[in-house]
Amino acid sequence: MDRMPKIALIVGSGGFEGQEGFAEEWRFYPLTPFGWPSAPIKVGLFNGVRIALVLRHGEGHTLLPSEVPYQANIYALKMLGVDTVVALTTVGSLDRRFKPGDLAIVRQMVDHTNGRPSTFFGRGIAAHVVMADPVCPHMSDLLYQTAKFCGLVHIRKAVETALHDSAVLKVMEGPAFSTGAESQMNYRNPLPNLIGMTAMPEVKLFREAEMRVVYLAIITDNDCWCERDVVSAGLVAENSGKVSPIVRKLLARVLVAFQAKRKWLARRKRRPDRCSCVSALDGPAIATDLAHISDGVKRRLHPILKRRLALGSKEQLPSISSEEMCLERLAHSRVRPKLAADMQQQ
Repeated sequence: MDRMPKIALIVGSGGFEGQEGFAEEWRFYPLTPFGWPSAPIKVGLFNGVRIALVLRHGEGHTLLPSEVPYQANIYALKMLGVDTVVALTTVGSLDRRFKPGDLAIVRQMVDHTNGRPSTFFGRGIAAHVVMADPVCPHMSDLLYQTAKFCGLVHIRKAVETALHDSAVLKVMEGPAFSTGAESQMNYRNPLPNLIGMTAMPEVKLFREAEMRVVYLAIITDNDCWCERDVVSAGLVAENSGKVSPIVRKLLARVLVAFQAKRKWLARRKRRPDRCSCVSALDGPAIATDLAHISDGVKRRLHPILKRRLALGSKEQLPSISSEEMCLERLAHSRVRPKLAADMQQQ
């Protein structure tokens, strides 16, 4: 099924307005075991690369950060066969070096959300994935090198919009912005450079789904530790709109580079430096004895468990392929139900 994308782009509050340069081919909107995705996932070409485009907050930005169905979004991408994701996120700065209008590659995160479903597991299966490096180091390095090629560097004097590497992002619950006291406390903490609302629990779910992910942060404000520049929804929208052309230019080149990189990594299956993101469930990560995982759990988490359970025994998987499941759910999806039959004929 060559019409199935392997790379996804997740967009939030800014940086990809109008989806210019994206040629939509078809949509995918399945009912997953975790509910419906935020919006129909749009599949199409962006700079010659077939991608799945996810609108994190839904069409028309109808979902709060705590309302985003992170599990359903990532489960649907897994059904499509996506293994590499570029996630955009708008953030505020907690560091004078990170200016509004700049971009940053997030390497570490601090989770200060509460009550958001943060795992695919439970209800008959226990798993504990390693989150020491929450994002893919290979793809993050490639993103940084591509940004340098585009003329974005971390020395602000060189360009109007700079790109910073190795940022630490604190993820708050929201939807309200920080109070002045909270912002001052965060600003005086030397660890987080940025603050946002959507990267958690998203990044944890990507790791459980064994997907490579990188986070490109669009810095829109100084939160409210700087009295002359207090964050507001209007300021976020204004500054994210200003940087959108640069983000699109960077994405156009990054997606081409990622397509080549993921193919290169796939060829190194037996090499020790293979990306570990795609094998996060190996070893003791799944704490439940495989013999005690019920068929119901296997069916519910089939796209997530398919690779891991197949390592133990072919008999442990229900007799349904992810492609068949994708076609089955596509046939019952809300958008373009005839597409499954069209794809089956190809």
